[in-house]
Amino acid sequence: NGTKFKIVGMEEFDSYAYDYMERKIAKYDKRIGSLLIAFSELEQTLDQATSFIISDRSDDIGKRITMGMSYIQKVELYSRLLKSYLVVSDKKDKLDTLKKCIDDLKAAGKIRNLVAHAKWMSLDEEGYVRSKASLDDDAFIEYRYYKLTPGELYRLERKINKIHSDFYDLVSSLHLI
Repeated sequence: NGTKFKIVGMEEFDSYAYDYMERKIAKYDKRIGSLLIAFSELEQTLDQATSFIISDRSDDIGKRITMGMSYIQKVELYSRLLKSYLVVSDKKDKLDTLKKCIDDLKAAGKIRNLVAHAKWMSLDEEGYVRSKASLDDDAFIEYRYYKLTPGELYRLERKINKIHSDFYDLVSSLHLI
């Protein structure tokens, strides 16, 4: 997604200063919320498109199939269904567009997870926020910090909006929504 990050090893205790985020929360809450809403709109369109390709008579069957699925599972299901539709309906020229669209939908999910699961109270003065813990080669704990400034969050939100627009354009051009 192009977001800068840094790796930081864990100190003796897992702690960070809350005070910086407490002072800056007003600059972040709108951007975080807007990005999550944009993702929610994208996922709703994916749900509608999946239900439609399963049955154009009602969303009921599609919802029953997808209601317990994660976002990535829905993306994979939609990919399989649309690929089958394109092959059967002799629209193989759209397969490359489908692949790009699916890759973009997966990227949107990664962006959403990065923002939704970030440890926002770990925000530092450079705009880095902790997102993921892992073990290095010597089995020491290290954290991945992503630079998620309000400007970067806005850029990522626009990226999700573009993915949503491209996805909607594809499915509507095929009359599948």
